[in-house]
Amino acid sequence: MSIEELKMNSRKIQAVVEWSTFNNLTQIQFFIDFYNFYRRFIKNFSKIVHLMIWLIQKKIIFEWNEICQMTFNHMKKCMIKTLILRHFDQTCKTILEIKSFNYVNDEVLSQYDDEEILHSIAFYSKNMFSAESNYEIYDKELLIII
Repeated sequence: MSIEELKMNSRKIQAVVEWSTFNNLTQIQFFIDFYNFYRRFIKNFSKIVHLMIWLIQKKIIFEWNEICQMTFNHMKKCMIKTLILRHFDQTCKTILEIKSFNYVNDEVLSQYDDEEILHSIAFYSKNMFSAESNYEIYDKELLIII
């Protein structure tokens, strides 16, 4: 963390790189909790972590397969290449981007600097409740504002 920017701890990133595959649900839950702490740095967080969350549900039999491994590798890759966030500046032009998918809403708050370069300030990602997934796309996008 500095006066101008906010970024992830390099030791934590290295820990993610070295993280091995999972043998049980407890290990997956621990990784999701760890990953969740850094959600503000990871664009489309809920969309990325969705399969892992599905895997730890009580009604699902734990089976680590190729799709799980690909998702895990993708999660690690997203964390490694994570963006550096800027602090919010009230004097700069601000843009809010909203994207809605079938089961998740994603939001990116960005600002232009003095040289008109767009920088990310914050990411927000939220899984929808099952009833919200049935909303029209414009209503899904309004859920973020509410």
